[in-house]
Amino acid sequence: LICTPGTYKWHKWEGASRCTACLGGKYSPGEDATECTPCAEGSYANSEGSSACTQCPPGSYSFAEGSVSCLLCPAGTYSSTTGLSRCVQCSAGKYLASIGATSASACSACDPGYFAPSSGHTSCTPCSSGKFSGSIGAEECLDCSLGKYASSHANSACTECARGFYSDDSGASQCASCYP
Repeated sequence: LICTPGTYKWHKWEGASRCTACLGGKYSPGEDATECTPCAEGSYANSEGSSACTQCPPGSYSFAEGSVSCLLCPAGTYSSTTGLSRCVQCSAGKYLASIGATSASACSACDPGYFAPSSGHTSCTPCSSGKFSGSIGAEECLDCSLGKYASSHANSACTECARGFYSDDSGASQCASCYP
């Protein structure tokens, strides 16, 4: 009994054997296999009787051996090549809200007034009061300098204290009166 690719020789007892299809997530590439091999990370076999595994397409991944399907890259990540076992995170200062992205260009830079301090963010965080980010793609917010303040969130710049008011601390959210 010679088994075809995608199957393996199953021995029930000595002298009795039959060809059995490999289960999903496994394959046998040649004739007369005695067992099926699990698909490697980054690939899958979605049906029984596979003679080869298929690499996960861009925008997806499989992190375990023996996968029957690929998972879409989660928000904050992408994969631009086939056969990945994990997706690549968008860099700090960028974010990605959607799933299944296929290139780094899908990651968007944070707007002024917002930041993403590390990689893999699904949204940008607004700068808190007393802080600002004046550029696109900020990884952090900066304190307002002396004599300036930012009373709200998501500031792209700080405001100078009005005449008769001051701030003697960096990161001020309001100015104090010069007169008691």
